[in-house]
Amino acid sequence: MKSLCFLLTSAEWNGTEHMALRLLEALPIDPEKKSILVIKGEGPLLEQARKADIEARALNFRFFLDPFGAHRLERELRRLRPTVLQTFLFRANAWAGLLHPLFPSTSLFLSERCLDLNRRYAQVLLTRHAARRAVAVTAVSQAVQTILIHRERIPEEKIHVIPNGLPNSFFENPPPARSRDDLLPGTSPLIGTICGFRREKSLPVLVQAFRRFLDVCPTAGLVLGGDGPEMPAIRSLVQDLRLEDHIRFLGFVEDVRSVLPSLDLFVLPSREEGFPGVLLEALGMGLPCVASRIGGNLEILTEEYGEFFEPEDVADLTRAISALWENETKRKRARENGTDYIRKNFPASRMVEAYWNLYRPYLER
Repeated sequence: MKSLCFLLTSAEWNGTEHMALRLLEALPIDPEKKSILVIKGEGPLLEQARKADIEARALNFRFFLDPFGAHRLERELRRLRPTVLQTFLFRANAWAGLLHPLFPSTSLFLSERCLDLNRRYAQVLLTRHAARRAVAVTAVSQAVQTILIHRERIPEEKIHVIPNGLPNSFFENPPPARSRDDLLPGTSPLIGTICGFRREKSLPVLVQAFRRFLDVCPTAGLVLGGDGPEMPAIRSLVQDLRLEDHIRFLGFVEDVRSVLPSLDLFVLPSREEGFPGVLLEALGMGLPCVASRIGGNLEILTEEYGEFFEPEDVADLTRAISALWENETKRKRARENGTDYIRKNFPASRMVEAYWNLYRPYLER
């Protein structure tokens, strides 16, 4: 029986995990022939996969070179015997490359989603080794492709650039949006972001820039959606700056459509991004956006619908937020045309077709 398995690093519900499940659900294969394995432990991704009747299991690696985790991965791959194994992000890519000699009949595809600018040389070597075992490597953006060619030395002809996309269902029957009073009453503009609370997301830069923006717009509010290891540090910074009355933490957001329509501006402050799905979603909901001038952000957002700032630059982010809030023409253009721009240029159907064209020769032979 021809089958397809996705191997991911984490079961969190961030951009990569969300995209991978959307892709797996949309591929024209019977659900019983699809499966998901996760290097780390249980999480929302596995819950969502099971709701879609896709087999999903956590391998519970305690650390990267966990021999018991490696044994569980080998055992699961022997049990599933996938025709195609698609991996996402460094740990999944590396372990698939290391174990692939045990499963030579499985066609391996790697996916790189991040710039990962601080990747250690040992990680580069492991990724390079995995790429040699793979049929193909997919990169989520031109920016990621460029770094894979120059840093990992993966041949350009082996890399397929497949950007993320949004399905039509994203724009249909959205859940009720939370009211502004429910999010942060009495604030205008209401600024927000939704992301994993990780270092590369540069949330301290956003909090500090927002503090400066309050000097010129004291009625502003900021909502932060998401969770992650940097949450305690961000909460501490908010307290140190005495911003508790102006900033609200939303925690895990299952469906961004419940929050985005209530915002005036969306900000993505990351210092590195491969191709952020949440930026597609925000602009797709007609939100004017501010994003760092880096990586995949430049392949999604244009200055027609938002503002860029130099990464890690608090003053420049403050300037960009102020400029966008003062530019009613640009904000109106995003509200009126942002959805059509995203639907036209980044449909999920194009992404699904590109992946299916890679897999089909191996699943149909």
